Amino acid sequence: TSLVSFPRLTRIGGTLRISNNTTLVSISGLETLETVGKRIEITANPALPTWEIDWFMEQMTSRGFAGETYIFNNQP
Repeated sequence: TSLVSFPRLTRIGGTLRISNNTTLVSISGLETLETVGKRIEITANPALPTWEIDWFMEQMTSRGFAGETYIFNNQP
């Protein structure tokens, strides 16, 4: 399972939380996201590859994200 593409989602003012999705294998549907205000939480997604999370976080950091991150219990 992958996230549906959100082409108009460019900003989240507070927290982006992706958690407890046992079949989620991709978060590439968030490629248009430019800003997250406070926190990114990606937890307990056992099928979500670490490289995909790393790619997403690199994108967010390059776009200026400097908030809190909680990333654990995903696929090793």
